[in-house]
Amino acid sequence: DTNRSGARGGYEDDLYNRLDSPYLSKNAPFDTKEEIRLVEGWQDDVFDRFGEKITIYGTGKVNVNTASDAVLTGLFKAYISPSPNDLTCEQLLEAMKEYNLLTSFNKGKDFVNWLESQGVSVDENLESVVGTTSTVFRVTSTGFVGDTSRTITAIFDFSGSGEGDVLYWRLE
Repeated sequence: DTNRSGARGGYEDDLYNRLDSPYLSKNAPFDTKEEIRLVEGWQDDVFDRFGEKITIYGTGKVNVNTASDAVLTGLFKAYISPSPNDLTCEQLLEAMKEYNLLTSFNKGKDFVNWLESQGVSVDENLESVVGTTSTVFRVTSTGFVGDTSRTITAIFDFSGSGEGDVLYWRLE
């Protein structure tokens, strides 16, 4: 578009107009996760490394009740000051697993308060990036008939109804 990208950058579309197969920037939400590959800097090697860890669906918040250890470690390193070393992160993860045996976090503030009870200093912005519920789910199912199999992957959003809305599906 005609907006400058960053203090040193030129017009955003200039990045894409110089490609062998030029295109204009979309400036809208992604329709599929594969579209991320079209963003400058998200080519095969980067997408292959991080593609399974990202989504274009959901609220944009990390559900701390279901997040993987790697995602939680990322949150610890980004929002605890000073940034904890790997051993401290492992200790926090272990303590969190013990806590979650008895209960789960009901809101982001509960997670922040729990971290502070562990003796760490938490950035005030952490509460705005974490949540405690999920409404968007990926379901992958494979059916077999004889020597043939088909896999379908679907993304469902249950925020509007109990039946869920299909956001995306792909048959492989």
